[in-house]
Amino acid sequence: MENDLRNYIGGEVFQGDCFFFNMLVEHSGQSEPMARRILDGYRIFSNLLASWIEEARELGILRADVDSREVADLILTAINGAAVLYAASQEKMILEKMINQLRLHLDCLKC
Repeated sequence: MENDLRNYIGGEVFQGDCFFFNMLVEHSGQSEPMARRILDGYRIFSNLLASWIEEARELGILRADVDSREVADLILTAINGAAVLYAASQEKMILEKMINQLRLHLDCLKC
């Protein structure tokens, strides 16, 4: 999460901001097959993240009532929202605030 926000989005790996986000937004109205493939990639990543969260729940690191799917979707939605705001402003503080808020949220899910 921190790596994605600081080093990928904030590190400007792709000139013109996040390649995958831009492709999803641009192709959603132009190429349904391309938008579907990129969205499938997001879903695969969300599933992977959910599996890690579920593992942490099963190990007793996170509370038993944590919904791994909802938490994974929240994290990805937050990261994508921060990416959009960062692209518009180029203010790294947006990324740092999102990292802090996500960390706070995850800390609330611990046992």
